[in-house]
Order: sequence, then structure tokens, then C-alpha cells
Amino acid sequence: MKKSRKKATVAGTSTSPVTGTKREPVADKDVSEKTVKKPMEMPMEESVQSQPGPEITASVSKPVIFKQKRFWVQVIIAGIIILVGAEIFLITKKKVAVQAETIVLQAFSEQGAPPGKLGKFWGAGRILIDNERKRLCLVESMFGKLCYWDIQNYTHLMDVDKQGPYQVPPGGSPVDKQFSPIDAGMDGEGNIYVIDKKHAEVTIFSPDGKVKNSWKTIPSDRIAVDQSGIVYIADHKTSEIVQFNPEGKEVRRFGKNMLGQPDKMATDEAGNLYVVDRGNKRVVVFSSEGRVINKITPKFNPFGLLDIEAKNDKIYLASFANKQLYIYSTNGKLILQTPLSNSGIITVDADGLVFLAGAGAIRHLRIEKRFNKEGLK
Repeated sequence: MKKSRKKATVAGTSTSPVTGTKREPVADKDVSEKTVKKPMEMPMEESVQSQPGPEITASVSKPVIFKQKRFWVQVIIAGIIILVGAEIFLITKKKVAVQAETIVLQAFSEQGAPPGKLGKFWGAGRILIDNERKRLCLVESMFGKLCYWDIQNYTHLMDVDKQGPYQVPPGGSPVDKQFSPIDAGMDGEGNIYVIDKKHAEVTIFSPDGKVKNSWKTIPSDRIAVDQSGIVYIADHKTSEIVQFNPEGKEVRRFGKNMLGQPDKMATDEAGNLYVVDRGNKRVVVFSSEGRVINKITPKFNPFGLLDIEAKNDKIYLASFANKQLYIYSTNGKLILQTPLSNSGIITVDADGLVFLAGAGAIRHLRIEKRFNKEGLK
């Protein structure tokens, strides 16, 4: 019996049947090579530093961006606060600069009962100053008369109507029922032009209280007269101003399609006409030829009923609704503003002192600025 050939027992080797030589297995060699060539692993810290991930970058930059945004928001808010504060300061400074107060020099006459008593008034239509004769004339629309006072000692002089010296009837009703004065103007000679809306008539009184002339006109309750005797009457139907010569002849018309509702009027020393346009809440200034010189829009509400005077290169507006007196320059800049004790009609003398006729009496007022540059007086 033949002996069997021994098989190779060396692990991981094989014998070639042709040459009989031993050879290494390929698989084991490859494994050993891969094992030798495997790179050394880097530490975790170095790996993080050399290869930063997007998560790490985002987590670092977000707080920085947030801080930058917060900084600029704070800068913008601070800028807004500074601007608002500066605006409030300027507005306050401007308001303080025009604040004034009224000082009552004298109160005279008396409003009301007994009705029709000499020197008494109830419905003040207009007050006029005769600087040459140092006296004041009040158009009393309730009893139909003109009342005169001496403004040096505040004494009553006379009351007149179309019949002459006013006679107080029993019960106080007017004697001359054909005379219903409501507004007036004065020329440079002291003649007073009184308009009577009820009878559509203008009556001219001389300085001694006598009737000089009268003529028919359009029905109106608003009149103004300049130093030369040129008469201006508001036509409420056409919303325009009608100019007449002293004898009552119509000269021209102007302001149509411009004036919304012409109301109180006044003239200055240069002959310019100032018209309160209630429809458009403004004051329109015309030359004696009817040319528009300026349009002034007061910044107060409500506009309401205003009385107006133009003297000494200033415009005086007395607001019935606000009980305030506003003094403007002729170019429309507010100079002074002061509260009034009551609403009423006004006039201004040559010294810039104001007369206010309203509830209770006629008051002679001095307007003084409340603050100086350093603050309170």
C-alpha cells in the first residue's frame, strides 16, 4: 500500500505543482501593505482648527452681527431723539418769543343798562380814533347812535344820530328808527363814514357830529375809508370790493373770484386795504388800485370772526373765538400774541396802544412783551 503524500502544513503558504516552490498568498500581503501605509490619525483639536465646519463659523459670527445691528439701531434712535428735541426747543423758543401780556391802563364807559343812556353802549359795531382831537368814536349798533369820548381823561363827550345830539327816549329805544349804523371808517380830516345795511346808505358825519352828506349804496355791513376819503364797501353777493370816491361815485370793483367771504376791513397810512377773507381763512392786502400786494394766512384755529386794524406798519387781528390779539408785520410774520379779557372790536392809536370795546366796558390797553432774551422779565 502506497504511502500518501504529506500536504503542506505551513499556514498561509501554497506549493506550486509545477515548480514545487512556495509562494505567499496575495490577500495577506495586501492586508499587511494597507496596514503599513495607513496614515496616522491627527488629534481632534488640530482637525477642528485645520478644517473648520460651517456650524462652527456660524456660531462665532452671529453675536458679532447682532451687536453691530444693535449699535446702529441705538445710533438712529439717538439721532431721532436729538432732532425731535431740537425741533421742540425751536418751537418753544418761537412761541415764547411772541408771547405778550395786556396791561389795562383805563376802563371807561359801561355796557348795558339802563338802555340808551348817554355814554352807554350795548352793540359795538366799530371804534375809531381821532388822534388829532384825542378822542374816540364808537358806532353803537343797538341803539343807533355814535358815542364820543375824550381819551386823555376818558370822559364822555356826546352821543349823536342823524338828527343831531342823541335824545334818550323812555324805555331806551332809538329815536331815529331810520338810522341803523353797523360799521364805519374815518378819513384824515376826522369825518366819519357810517354804513347802514338796513337802509343801504352811507352817512358822513363831520368832526363836530353833524351830518355832512349821505348817499345810497349796495346793502352791506362792511366799510373802510382811507386818509383821502376813498371808501371801500364789501359786496357780499359778488364777493368783491367796491371802491367809491368821497361823494359816493363808484370807481372800480376788484377781488372777484379771489375772495371767498370778505368781512372786516381796514386801511393803513399808505392807503392800502386789508380785507379779512373768512371764506379762505386769510387776510388779503390790496393797493388803492385794487392790485394784490400780499396774502397772509394766520396760523391759528378756529379762524372765526376777526376784527382788524392796520396801523404803524403792523396788522392787528382780534379773534372773537380765541379771545386773543395777534400782531403781525405787514409781510405776515407774527410779532406778538396776547390773551384778551374778552372778545370785542379794536382800534389802535398813534402810540400803538389798543382800545378794546366788548363786554362790560371800553379798555385802554398797553401790549408788552412777556419775555426778553434772557427769559422772564
